Amino acid sequence: MRATNGRRYVERGTGAADLLRALDSLAAQDADGSRFVLPESDVKLRSELSRVVRESAAVYTQQYPTPAGFEGARMLLPAYAVLAAVGAVLSFIAALAAAGSDRVGLLGAGTIYAFAALTCAAIAASLWERMERRNRARELSATPGRERYFESIHSIIQTIRQRSARKHTNF
Repeated sequence: MRATNGRRYVERGTGAADLLRALDSLAAQDADGSRFVLPESDVKLRSELSRVVRESAAVYTQQYPTPAGFEGARMLLPAYAVLAAVGAVLSFIAALAAAGSDRVGLLGAGTIYAFAALTCAAIAASLWERMERRNRARELSATPGRERYFESIHSIIQTIRQRSARKHTNF
C-alpha cells in the first residue's frame, strides 16, 4: 500500500511537470489565453502545477529519505574495485612470465579479480545513481541539504579544518 501511495505521488508530480513543460513549449501566440485558461490565470495555473510538483517530490523524499550516518558501502566499494583491478592486472602480468599450470592458475585468479572489480564498480555506480536521484528529489522539494558520495571523508575534512581554524584563532 505504501509503494502504491508513493507511486501515486510520483505519477502526479511527473504529470504536473510534463504539463509545465508542455506549457513552456507552446508558441508565444498560443501561450496566452484559450477558452479554458485566460491570460491572467496563466500565472495561477503555472504556480499550482509547480506546487503539485514540489509537494509530490516532498512526499517522495519523506518516504524515501536520504540515508544518514556512515555509508560503509559507499566508502569501501570503490576501494575494493580499485584493489581488485590492481590484483587482476598483477595476476595477468605474472601469468605472462609464468609457465604451465602456474600460468593457468594466474589467469584464473586474474579473471576472478577482474570480475570482482567490475562487480564492485557496477554496485558503486548504482549507489551513485541512487544518490543523484535522491539529490534531484531534494532539490525539487526544496528540502535542505545535499548528499555526497564520500560524505564521511568530507565530514572528516570539515572537522579537521574547524579544529585547525580554532587553533589559529586561539593564539
